Amino acid sequence: MLWLASFLATCSKPSGPDRARGGEKPEISQQAKSDVSILSEKEKTNIASRGKETKGEKEYVSEKYGFSFRYNLLMLNDKPGGNDILELKHLSGDKAVLTIRKPEAWEKNPEDYFKTAYRDTGEKIYTRKEFKLGKYPALLVELSRTVMKIKMRIIELTAFKDGYFYSLVVTMDENYVDDVRREFDLMVNSFRLLETRVNLEKRWMDQLPADFPHDVLPLYGVDEIYYVSGNSLTKEGRLTVVYDSKESRENLLAYYADVMKDAAGLVKSTYYLAGTKSGYPIEIILEWSDILKKCQVTIRISARK
Repeated sequence: MLWLASFLATCSKPSGPDRARGGEKPEISQQAKSDVSILSEKEKTNIASRGKETKGEKEYVSEKYGFSFRYNLLMLNDKPGGNDILELKHLSGDKAVLTIRKPEAWEKNPEDYFKTAYRDTGEKIYTRKEFKLGKYPALLVELSRTVMKIKMRIIELTAFKDGYFYSLVVTMDENYVDDVRREFDLMVNSFRLLETRVNLEKRWMDQLPADFPHDVLPLYGVDEIYYVSGNSLTKEGRLTVVYDSKESRENLLAYYADVMKDAAGLVKSTYYLAGTKSGYPIEIILEWSDILKKCQVTIRISARK
């Protein structure tokens, strides 16, 4: 077991500016420090009584995205893609996912979410608590839900900061909740928002390989990166990037036609462009969906010749 704990700790260590720390504390507002705990006193007592392993030996601090939390034996993946910022898995397969997203167009007053969410849903609600996470409005909900005939226990912590919804969602098999939840309770109870102001307009850039030539082919109208294939453009490398855009296909075509106007061997047809720019062979395909009311952009780019 000691070997397993050591192995998991090594596997879950993130790199870069968003990192796990030992004893260093994040810069959290004084108000957040004095804020009431998310869990009830009874729940805190139950967690504390389980021993040293529940205290959170590792601390994850994201100054870039403005949050922190503590955890133990959960396996951390901080490059999951899409709106997902990170994922933590238990050996059981149960997991917690943190997403950050902008309010949808119909969510004109985002704080109304905290007043109306999870009311009269017909699901079994164990906890529904509106409160302040530091100075930010938040909602904690625990409920049971059946997903593909499997009864699941869901814990959702959502807060609103700097124009974004932060949602930490834990999903556990209802049959084994008591065996696994202490690791997730620790994470949820320690989750905090930092006062550092964040702007995630181009967060999608983090999902592309470090050597993607943004200066040669700056992407436009990116709503969400849907798919990335390939890790690098070195040597014989080739990348495929697929993203969704709310821009019209005509606007996207006009933009990329201008970007590619000096490309060698330029081929242009209806919603398709190909050519070699700055030594990079490039293909651009635009596919509009009337059902989804958005355009899917496929970029294929090969290593410089």
